[in-house]
Amino acid sequence: MKPRALFIYTHLSTFVEGDRKILEEHYNIESYRFKNSPKVLLLLSLLKELLFLLLTLHRYRLVYIWFADYHSWLPTLLGKLYRKEVVLIAGGYDIAREKKYRYGSFSKRIRALLTLRSLERASQVWAVSNYLLRGIRAIAPKANSYLLYNGIEERLFLLKREIEKSSEADSSNQATAGLSKRERVVLSVALANSRQSIYIKGIDRYFAVATTLPNIKFILIGSNRELLKSVLGAIPPNIEVIEPIAHSKLALYYQNSHIYCQLSRRESFSLSLAEAMWHNAIPVVSAVGGMPEVVGKMGEIVYLNDHPLLYGTGILKVAQAIESSIERERESGCQKRIAQNFTLSLRKKRVGQLLNLK
Repeated sequence: MKPRALFIYTHLSTFVEGDRKILEEHYNIESYRFKNSPKVLLLLSLLKELLFLLLTLHRYRLVYIWFADYHSWLPTLLGKLYRKEVVLIAGGYDIAREKKYRYGSFSKRIRALLTLRSLERASQVWAVSNYLLRGIRAIAPKANSYLLYNGIEERLFLLKREIEKSSEADSSNQATAGLSKRERVVLSVALANSRQSIYIKGIDRYFAVATTLPNIKFILIGSNRELLKSVLGAIPPNIEVIEPIAHSKLALYYQNSHIYCQLSRRESFSLSLAEAMWHNAIPVVSAVGGMPEVVGKMGEIVYLNDHPLLYGTGILKVAQAIESSIERERESGCQKRIAQNFTLSLRKKRVGQLLNLK
């Protein structure tokens, strides 16, 4: 009989769901979603979590928590008291402190303290990039921290025929409209639903680059058009903005876009970058976080600076990188790099090593 594991999360994103599937092979999983919004209900959420843990924690051999934040403080505290194995996955926001954009757990004093204590008390802390691992070891040197790269699910992205059939059957869907095969397009995927996330994801930079290159088509997936207009003003005419779509539909865009561009100000890994590279899209990214680890020598990494005297120079460098890359044929080396370093099967193997699973 499989041992029980408690799986705690705030939002069931693609990578969070991927980890739950990995653990289900070895544990009977009980999931617990901590509702961290709206903020006015945060105290109530903490009280409900406390009651749940006091009543059930004794059942579990493993407690698995995605992200260090308010919701990880009680499980790591009680897990240590109950002598449970508690694994905490750090995703990037956990150790961030961007004062200008009020971004990151360390941008607020109480939140920073709860996050730090969570990192220190967990049995193991797993970081999704070396960049993030270095940050954890600097902020929480007492934490028992390890590297565990994010990974793409190869199966979903190898079934090209099925994806193409799906797109033909639903040609009216916005996920397939306006994109011809092998079009020399620049693509970016950024789930931005607030002013803060628009700037953290560097969408203002993406707009500036598109304005510099009016004859090249740009596509932005995952952001609300009206919100973008209210924050950044007019959308450049050569940018097609597509609001969030099903993850499976993204594969068609990855296949048919020539360049993948991510100009974030903060990015611990970027799963969408890895997915695009799996389809041999040439990456052009800002030199932040874990993105250089993903790209390696396969694309263009540009150093950007928001200082008024340097901002324009950085945008011009990105534009030049796109212009030179758009004329090149896509290289199979991008897919090879992802296959060798950043797949779900590799992550699964690493999880087994860290948890001593057979």
